[in-house]
Amino acid sequence: MFRSATAALQTRVNRLHRACGCAVAALAVSGCFVVQLAWWIAGGLGVSAGALLRGIGVLVAAAVLGKLAGIVGNRLRLSLLLRRLDRCLARRPRRAVRFPLPTES
Repeated sequence: MFRSATAALQTRVNRLHRACGCAVAALAVSGCFVVQLAWWIAGGLGVSAGALLRGIGVLVAAAVLGKLAGIVGNRLRLSLLLRRLDRCLARRPRRAVRFPLPTES
């Protein structure tokens, strides 16, 4: 049981450590695109070169902000998980383990 719990924690730490924030960026871009499309349709703005450039700029900004938010959120969760693990290890009494010296054979 101890090994499975340790493996699960290791998997969780690895997943949070390597997280890139792409899922949050995809959600931000999708949401921004839907809102922007609704804005164009409701406003009857039509499609012009200036509107398309502004739209692309807004989508790129949403992607960058979403990516940063995903990275920061994952780093925060990782630090909370590591802090909780440190507290658990600090409460656990340590056993004295003696390893034989190479000269003691």
